[in-house]
Amino acid sequence: MTFGKTVERSKHLKYLFAGLVLYVFFLIVTAPASLMEWLLPRLSNGRLEITQSEGGFWHGKAQQVVLKKNDSSQRQLGSLEWEILLLPMFKMELATKIALENGQNKSQGVVAKSFGTFHISNMNSILPIEVLADFMPAWQMWKPEGELIFKAKDFSIGKKLAGEAMVEWRNASVSLSRINPLGSYHMDLQGDNSVSKIRLSTLSGLLRIAGEGEWSSDRGIEFRGTAQAEPARKAELEDLLKLMGKEQRNGAYQIEISQMQKPK
Repeated sequence: MTFGKTVERSKHLKYLFAGLVLYVFFLIVTAPASLMEWLLPRLSNGRLEITQSEGGFWHGKAQQVVLKKNDSSQRQLGSLEWEILLLPMFKMELATKIALENGQNKSQGVVAKSFGTFHISNMNSILPIEVLADFMPAWQMWKPEGELIFKAKDFSIGKKLAGEAMVEWRNASVSLSRINPLGSYHMDLQGDNSVSKIRLSTLSGLLRIAGEGEWSSDRGIEFRGTAQAEPARKAELEDLLKLMGKEQRNGAYQIEISQMQKPK
């Protein structure tokens, strides 16, 4: 009799456990988009927020993405639509398809995070360059303006760097220049095991810049190149050129950047 009661109690516990699992699964699957409002600030160290969300946690929309800048002001990045992809989870990877829109500036692609690796795929992004300066304090003194274009078919950042990416800065302007815009510039990134090779060239403009270098998460960035103004505008750009490097005999200015990554 006691054995029968034990078996019956065991069945009840199994049913209860199964019910709890199904209930938790139901809560996860039907989680509202407002959960993303709570989660995003915690994933971004308080830098990013979304407002007026609708839909679900797995596939939702937000009327506005807000970036909190270092000076405590805010920048509105536009509306956002996201979809958390289920298949990558079986590989222990959290992947989200995103579409960000702010007027004519549109960005879409897939961003994913796994153990020690950040992955970008099918990314086509157009943003104001000021957004980059918000994340890089060293750029803020230059007060850059213009359009930032980023494209990556398949690019990974982690212990190893892999894939290719392209960055363009269109109609580049900086506050330290007497004339603007300076031009438009193109950068290729090529992941090669532990480093990403950098190649910079000029598409058009009054200030011609070219060079090559390497970047890694461990060693930081090393870059060497040249900057040269159009002869008719050299006098107006001379102050800016002197900030970039030393003048060579051919009239070009040597650029050398070596910024070591701070130990974690």
